[in-house]
Amino acid sequence: MVENIRENRPNMNNIATRSSWEITPMPSKYRTLSFSKKLTEEQMNILRRGYIPQSMEEKWFYYMEGNILYAHRGWTGICLFTVTFNGENSILTLNEEELDTLKSVIGLPYSCKKAISMLIDGWAGKRME
Repeated sequence: MVENIRENRPNMNNIATRSSWEITPMPSKYRTLSFSKKLTEEQMNILRRGYIPQSMEEKWFYYMEGNILYAHRGWTGICLFTVTFNGENSILTLNEEELDTLKSVIGLPYSCKKAISMLIDGWAGKRME
């Protein structure tokens, strides 16, 4: 489930931005949850670079604006979730219209919060113990 795409990333010089991919913004129907996520400054710097998919098979396009991470489905460009990083008081916003898609992409048996936390860890280069 957790993809460590950093090791296989073809071009680390590209920084993902909103305009790097054809995307759909978060819809008006969403769910907001508290979310505690601790990352080092180095891990946040990795995450701030975002990720631009190299092929349609890659599941994610993500980028950051300020302290907000935007995660989109790579194939469709639909925004599945955002995370507003504020240390222990971070906020996870889920696209309610796409919860089934989100569950199938991140994989269960984990809760959405746990699975997204693990996904972000992988994106940020955090090693699983």
